[in-house]
Amino acid sequence: MTRQDSYLTAARAKRWAVLSCVLLLLGLGTPHLLKAQQTESMSSDSYIIQMGNFNTTSGEKSGGGYTVTDTVGQLAPGEYSSTGYKVFAGFQYIYAIPQFRFRITNLSMPLGELLYGSFAENSHQLIVTTRSGGYTILTQAQHELRRPGGPSASAIAHTNCDTSCSIANAGVWTSAENDGFGYSVLGTHAASDFVDGTYFRPFADVEDGQSAQTIASHNTVVRDDTVTVVYRAAVSGLQAAGDYSTTVDFIAVPTY
Repeated sequence: MTRQDSYLTAARAKRWAVLSCVLLLLGLGTPHLLKAQQTESMSSDSYIIQMGNFNTTSGEKSGGGYTVTDTVGQLAPGEYSSTGYKVFAGFQYIYAIPQFRFRITNLSMPLGELLYGSFAENSHQLIVTTRSGGYTILTQAQHELRRPGGPSASAIAHTNCDTSCSIANAGVWTSAENDGFGYSVLGTHAASDFVDGTYFRPFADVEDGQSAQTIASHNTVVRDDTVTVVYRAAVSGLQAAGDYSTTVDFIAVPTY
């Protein structure tokens, strides 16, 4: 090798070294670019991606006799706990979180034969499970208890209790001589005006333009939380014979 060849070789090595340093500096800058991308808001007018993450693979796989979902490559998945808390880290734990559920034990509430001087009653349970917050239950009736024929038909009016009560505030109703139709709610998370089983309200009446009223609520996660709704009716001695009915709506709303 001549001296000139040695010089050229050294020059090429020098340029390569400089080029390598430039690439190394660019490489050091790359993690900062990725970090900035991870903090971006992933949303548009039609979607929001929560808990965004870059994974190796994920989805649902199936074959002969099985179906499996997986998330591969997520950082630090697993169950972590200490005094007062428990953390389930990882997308797969979403399958372990209960869905919001609302169940009514019976959808028909026959009151039987109504006799003057006595109460006719029936009851059922409302059962709620929440996912990540609490709930509120509201109720309303479409109209008074009445015979077929529309608003002009004979009806059993909404109760006024023994002295007074309203769609938002329960009152004591223990005398069957005070005729009407109403309800009580029993349970740990029943509205506070239902002091005990003697306190009743009239239903909010949709035909009269009244709004559904809250009858139970709680602000944290519950599992199979149960309240009992007691229906009560009493008639006067002048009440016309016949079949009386109405439709009662229950609305369960999750809160977060």
